[in-house]
Amino acid sequence: MSRRQAVLAALAVVLCLVSAKPPEVVGDAGEYIVLALNFASLSGPSLNRRAMDDLRQVVLDYSPEMDKEHFYDNAVAPRGGGSRDFMHFWFYSLAAAPFVKMARATGIPVVYGFAALNIALFLWALWIALPRLGAGPTLLLFSSPIVWWLDKAHTETFMFCLLTAALVLLRDKPWWAMVAAGAAATQYPHVAALVALIAGLAVMSDRARLQDRRFLYGLATGGFLAILHPAYYYIRHGTPSLLLSVTNTGLPTWADIAAVILDPIIGLVPNFPMLALVAGSALAILLWRRPRALLSAEVMASVIFGALLLAVFARKDNVHHGATPSISRYALWFIPLAAPRSEEHTSELQSRFGISYA
Repeated sequence: MSRRQAVLAALAVVLCLVSAKPPEVVGDAGEYIVLALNFASLSGPSLNRRAMDDLRQVVLDYSPEMDKEHFYDNAVAPRGGGSRDFMHFWFYSLAAAPFVKMARATGIPVVYGFAALNIALFLWALWIALPRLGAGPTLLLFSSPIVWWLDKAHTETFMFCLLTAALVLLRDKPWWAMVAAGAAATQYPHVAALVALIAGLAVMSDRARLQDRRFLYGLATGGFLAILHPAYYYIRHGTPSLLLSVTNTGLPTWADIAAVILDPIIGLVPNFPMLALVAGSALAILLWRRPRALLSAEVMASVIFGALLLAVFARKDNVHHGATPSISRYALWFIPLAAPRSEEHTSELQSRFGISYA
């Protein structure tokens, strides 16, 4: 099967999945939908109470959570008063706004606008990953629990696709990898560390990249995207992120750190054991045959960034945010970390797909 055929097959599958049931609103989706509607009306990222009331009514029929007062509690007034900002950043909603506007114009539920954005990102990441990972690993990653989120107005597909792109592009196109990581950091500012990590590892492997305009433009763009979230909230609210208000203080326990990986209810390994089996087997083979491959830029990026994610998620006040049926939505962020490939695998895929990794 060719690359194009694989993407078309994936499109057919995800369209069947999305059309199989009515649109569903879970977790913080109400915030994202209202923000997207606000952008679609060219009103900007902040909202006054009247705008929140009006937009809430637009989606009340299929978003029961809009009846809950915490929807308003999550909108925080800036220093000095004025229109309010939600705790979750607006970049994802801005990206969905054109699709939401088209959905509303055609009379279909606006949540399908988010589904359209999610599917586009999913197919884009699949297109990028397939020639760099091969058919088997790509199928494993993209048939993972992330498919449950394709029709949801939530950032999980957004984060999964951007993190996947950042890690698989690190070797041959680090400039695009930094842009992808920077875009992911708009929603969760700690991902900015991945931009710096990609830049540092890329330069360590080839110092000539400091003279490459593509690399410098990618670093500048990724850096700009990464500082949007903290800059916006600091200017308006005096804090780098409103999400800090839902984190715990003090040192987390080992149980807190390991929860999103090993917990039998919400952990990645119990809910997606095939990934653990394949990734563990690949690691064992590398340790036996080529232990130096574990020092590659991609593997180091995955390990360091994965450790950061564990530390961040351990500070969350509720690791089960997002209303997934079982697995924590934060656990899904670790799936792209299994993407790094070996040198031998790279050579094989280069000859098969005709892609240069120079």
